[in-house]
Amino acid sequence: MNLELQFKKIFKMFFLVLLIALSVSYSEDLQVHNLRFFLDPNLVSGMDFNDLKSNLSQYAEEINNVFAKQTIRRIVFDPDTGITITETKPYSDSYFSLPEQDYELWVHAVLSDTPGTKSPGFATADINGAGVVAGMKLDQLYNPSELVDSSYELEDYWWHIHVIVHELGHVFGAGISEYYNIATVNDTTEIEPIVDIVLEPTNAYWNKRQDYFTDPLLTCIYNNSLVGSPTGLQELRDIVAFADVTVSVVNRGPRNWDSSLSTLPNLTESKVEVRDARTMSLISDANVRVWNGRSYPPYEHEEISVMPDINEGTYKFYWDCNNAFNTTGHLKLIKAFAPDYEAETEWFSVFDAVTQKMVYGKDELRICVYLMPVAGTYLVNMHDFAMMAAAWKSEEGQEEFDGRIDLLADGLIDWNDLEVLTSYWLIELPN
Repeated sequence: MNLELQFKKIFKMFFLVLLIALSVSYSEDLQVHNLRFFLDPNLVSGMDFNDLKSNLSQYAEEINNVFAKQTIRRIVFDPDTGITITETKPYSDSYFSLPEQDYELWVHAVLSDTPGTKSPGFATADINGAGVVAGMKLDQLYNPSELVDSSYELEDYWWHIHVIVHELGHVFGAGISEYYNIATVNDTTEIEPIVDIVLEPTNAYWNKRQDYFTDPLLTCIYNNSLVGSPTGLQELRDIVAFADVTVSVVNRGPRNWDSSLSTLPNLTESKVEVRDARTMSLISDANVRVWNGRSYPPYEHEEISVMPDINEGTYKFYWDCNNAFNTTGHLKLIKAFAPDYEAETEWFSVFDAVTQKMVYGKDELRICVYLMPVAGTYLVNMHDFAMMAAAWKSEEGQEEFDGRIDLLADGLIDWNDLEVLTSYWLIELPN
């Protein structure tokens, strides 16, 4: 056999194996969705249709690249069949449950009546069985390949991508009741310690959730100081990423009521554990107060009933799952007190509840509040990190697991516990 034939045979076998691998991956893992654009004639007036097809193909590729980074969702677009110029909106305004898979994604956009305004959209599910990004008002459509870094045109283009990805995230079930609704919330209880939520890395709430900062469901990353103020297209592409909880929900299914409820752990008896910040042991004589937090001004918080659990140092309250995805019920404010300990305030959102279920696989909701003793001192040092190293990546029930450094009490010792421990490095803590 000559070398050319031998090479062709080897190449054919390699290509066959690759096709089989790809087909298995697509059949078992990936969910492919056809994307269609419905555009008002005024928005595309004067544009060459071939240019429009080229531009929207680049939009579709940009959207797909965001989802392809971390999720099983893949966006495909056929420019010959995926563009409809129409004065009529394609969706019915009648919300309809989507099938679990194989549904189309539609984007509807019209010419803005307020030029220069960053207009949002909204997500809906049409009776025709499509997930829809609706209500977009644009000044124009762009050719992404011609955009200049740090220009207004690039900022405007990235806003288009941001809105579409944000709303498609909702179509897939993520961020219901909106991450940005808890970006800033004031503690109006007048019960010390008073702790507000402020969207900055040093804030007590957001410091533990910085993976949200690059997520389009929270905020647009263009020139955003939370993520280094990127203004270049490649920078934006490199930085944009979903939070862990977004990924888990986007991979789960469409935004249907049953699908949304299935992302929650059992909220009927939501548990609060009060632990010693040094030893991680439960504090038996603690007292817990819980408020249903309003995430909109004037931030009126309503205190709810808390009962002791059968386990000492653990308390329970009722969280209505039917209201958990609404701004009137998606946020809880917890304050814990104990003799000889400093009081502590902890905010907890429905997104944190979803994280426990979808990211960590917990069926029971458990919120941990850590109190520091008021007397004596203790210095976090290398001994504590050695303990963590010995138990690294272990889970509750395994021999090497050490509950003293399971700082989030989630049954897993990982980077989240390390982040908490590192924040106390060489700080004198109450003994």
